[in-house]
Amino acid sequence: MEITILDSLEHLRTRAGAALPGQHGRRHACLPLPDGSYYISFLHYDAGKGLEQRLEILCTRGGLFLAGDRARLKETLEDLPPQAREEPFLALAWFLYLLLENDFDNLERLEGAINELELGIIQAAKPLRRASDRIASLRRTLLRTKRYYDHLGLAADRLAENESGSIPKPALARLILLQRRLSYLRQTTLEQHEYVTQVREAYQAQIDIEQNQVMKLLTLLTAVFMPLTLVAGWYGMNFNMPELSWPLGYAYVIALSALVCALCFWIFKKKKWFLWLRAAPRHGAAALMHIRGGRYIRGSMDRTGWPFSVRKASRVSGSSAMVSSPTMSQKFSMP
Repeated sequence: MEITILDSLEHLRTRAGAALPGQHGRRHACLPLPDGSYYISFLHYDAGKGLEQRLEILCTRGGLFLAGDRARLKETLEDLPPQAREEPFLALAWFLYLLLENDFDNLERLEGAINELELGIIQAAKPLRRASDRIASLRRTLLRTKRYYDHLGLAADRLAENESGSIPKPALARLILLQRRLSYLRQTTLEQHEYVTQVREAYQAQIDIEQNQVMKLLTLLTAVFMPLTLVAGWYGMNFNMPELSWPLGYAYVIALSALVCALCFWIFKKKKWFLWLRAAPRHGAAALMHIRGGRYIRGSMDRTGWPFSVRKASRVSGSSAMVSSPTMSQKFSMP
């Protein structure tokens, strides 16, 4: 059996013959050819490197022909088991299966990046700089990954149908395993996309909290100066007031203004408005975490405000912090 990596996509399309008019322009395709061969085309996305490249495959009764990233193709073909090199369709099924070998690690790294971003948002007193760009980048990566799994899944489904009857049973069994792996990877990708959406909502909530803080500050300043404005307007009226001819009238207005300010500050302090103003960001961020009895985590921040490590924090008596995601729950405990 022949397994060949062609120099270009055009060479493979030429070998496939005239049965592909207009098909190579599609994002994905899986076409049975009249002679029992299959032509497959899709965009392969490597989430670890962030590269998206077209991969085209022609599987005939006599061999397997591939075109795309030569280094990636050679690396994958080297992992083919010996029994898969004896039959073209079995080699094709194994090749598609091995393409997903590193995807579990890539998704775990993506989940770690999302979790670290969530921790940074939770721990920051103010909204992180460039957090929205990071969230958008993660969403784009997950959408491209999902699209890649969808296209590869459609190709696997079409092959499993075995319309031409040319695919042997061992290859069909491997295609079933491929479909199961793709189903799991798609589900994990969807869950991580939902996780990113939750992180974006948490970030937006933190921005709203910051804006509310500004409004609270403006409200307090307005409450302080409004009585002073009343005093200024009162004594600015064109009436003959006794205080205007009183020698201590100026000092009286100053004392009255100071008394009004002191009274306002005393009322604000009694109502604990200053405490709310100072503690609101921490309360808002803590609301994003699921607390169970406990300890919590502080992350080290670099100069841009991004967390680059999670370090041990002092224990809060009788409690532990849980940071949960749709795909996994991690409990961070410190001595």
